[in-house]
Amino acid sequence: MKKQLIFFTVIFLISNSYTLFSQEKKASWKTKLGLGSYFYTGNTEKFDLVSDFQITRKDTIIESNLFLKGSYGEVENVQNKQEFTGGLKFDYKPLSVFSPFVLFTFYNNKFKDIELRLSSLLGAKYSFYMTDASDLSVSAAIQYDTERFYEATPDKEKIRLSIRPRVLQSLGKNMEFAAVLFYQPNVKEFDDYMLIFNTSLEAKLLEKLSLKLTYSYDYESMPALETIKKTDTSFITSLVLNF
Repeated sequence: MKKQLIFFTVIFLISNSYTLFSQEKKASWKTKLGLGSYFYTGNTEKFDLVSDFQITRKDTIIESNLFLKGSYGEVENVQNKQEFTGGLKFDYKPLSVFSPFVLFTFYNNKFKDIELRLSSLLGAKYSFYMTDASDLSVSAAIQYDTERFYEATPDKEKIRLSIRPRVLQSLGKNMEFAAVLFYQPNVKEFDDYMLIFNTSLEAKLLEKLSLKLTYSYDYESMPALETIKKTDTSFITSLVLNF
């Protein structure tokens, strides 16, 4: 896992090093650090912690995004959640109606029996409507996955389609709504697919501090083991630091 993190960080820094010599005046950097938790004591003891980090650089030519997310949970002092994901994305001409992109990600989830899933995507985004307050778009990509498991065998390689509609909408000056849906079928077996839906509402509390409410739905039609549930849902409340 450390190797993937180091690789993504190095590539991100190298890819953006041209800004030292670039004449591009509209380049902007954004960094977000989020931390969410849930504690419950009494007849049942529960504990959940979610943390995510992302750094984005954007100009009229390239938008690059490095993101990392981890979650951990316990019920009655027994671990019931462990998930790590991260990636690196490059969009060419992100402010255009049509924008090609490449994306590299890693994923680990002990309770889905996935020791490591590496994904490479090549595709394009089409924006139906883009203003300072709104962004409605759809993207399509070819996705190549390699998967290594804790118990299941053998390791697998898959080629998927990745179709993603997205809505980003500012609600006034201090609130933003987002909804994203991923549909990712195996091109050789369409009964094998993943469906991921995330929706969030982020409200500014202070100049650099926001409160974020997120609902996530994650469905995998053919999990690695028959004992693994196909559906995961979560509701997360977190504080987000913007700098």
